[in-house]
Amino acid sequence: MKIVIDGYNKSIHKKDNQIVIHEKDEILDSIKASKINDITIIGKGYVTFDALNLMAENNIKLIAINPRGQLTYTLESPDAANVKLKKAQYDLSENSIGIRISKELIISKMKNQKATLTTLNKNKQLKESTITV
Repeated sequence: MKIVIDGYNKSIHKKDNQIVIHEKDEILDSIKASKINDITIIGKGYVTFDALNLMAENNIKLIAINPRGQLTYTLESPDAANVKLKKAQYDLSENSIGIRISKELIISKMKNQKATLTTLNKNKQLKESTITV
């Protein structure tokens, strides 16, 4: 499940094994961490340390986009398999096959980022597995 948090004065907290979204003192939503794949935040607010730890434990990616639609940062937990993959990609960059694969990965990443931003622009047409608060 993807969660999009749009607006100001919103915050992300942890309660038990759940991600809890607040606006000022009001709870907007509470979702079991194991059901969440990523959280995208647009606007201003904050995330508690406990919530960040819970996201890391459940491999939940945190994506921040500024009000102009530009990616500000992404946070995700480190993964040993990811380190091995990056090392293998670096080793392959020394030959023509690796360079060809790298170019294809970069092109695919750019296409996916464009699709993500296009989807975010259609706020009212998000998939059912996406929650906007």
